[in-house]
Amino acid sequence: MKKLILCSLVISSFNALAQQNRLGLEENLQISTSVKFLGLLSQIPNNLARLSPSASVIPGTTYYKSGQISSKGHYNSYTITIIKGCNFIPTKSTVMSYQRVGRWEFYHKNRQPKAIGKFANYDYRSDHINTSKTSLEVGKWTYYYANGQKMAEGKYYSYSERKLFFDKGKPEKTGRWAYYDEKGQKVTSKTRIKAINLLINNIRGEIRTTAKPDLPNTMGYYSTRPLIHQAPSDNRFPLFRRDYANK
Repeated sequence: MKKLILCSLVISSFNALAQQNRLGLEENLQISTSVKFLGLLSQIPNNLARLSPSASVIPGTTYYKSGQISSKGHYNSYTITIIKGCNFIPTKSTVMSYQRVGRWEFYHKNRQPKAIGKFANYDYRSDHINTSKTSLEVGKWTYYYANGQKMAEGKYYSYSERKLFFDKGKPEKTGRWAYYDEKGQKVTSKTRIKAINLLINNIRGEIRTTAKPDLPNTMGYYSTRPLIHQAPSDNRFPLFRRDYANK
């Protein structure tokens, strides 16, 4: 009972500190992806979410139920480990986390291209941004109709431009975008462009739902609180503070 009371006091005190250190960005709360562990485990100061130094880039392909390829590209894979904790909590939990990185190609069910472009995340070794489960679109992207005609083409901000473009997990467009109808004719009407942007948002939503799921290999317990990634140093994470904030 004394151990339980002591842990409760530690958690309560640290919660107040965490709230002061928050960046105020929901995506910052999901840096360690969607894996959920025991709430206590992610709130106590000596429980750290750590990225394994063995992080690597691996190929990835997704399929429709028919067997047709729906997307292909590469993932950054990490081993996230939770260590230490109160005496009554298991001392170690691990999970393999996957995030899209680099060029990806997405296809309609009829094998026509749907979207082609690059993702970026932050792997602390090569200065990529890591903001969400599926990463974010950067650089040039092209979207297509199911008949193969180009729908739209343009650029999103890249990390090299030091643009805080990931508010609420939505990349910010930059420069001029070109829009086309299903016959390949260029579109300039604001109403038509708005309709096309809705189609693009639908495609982006589909892309997010097809991300590779994490692979748990744990000695701990699952719960409903997301892990918070602790940067090894603030200099290595220029856009994120070391943070244990909770929702």
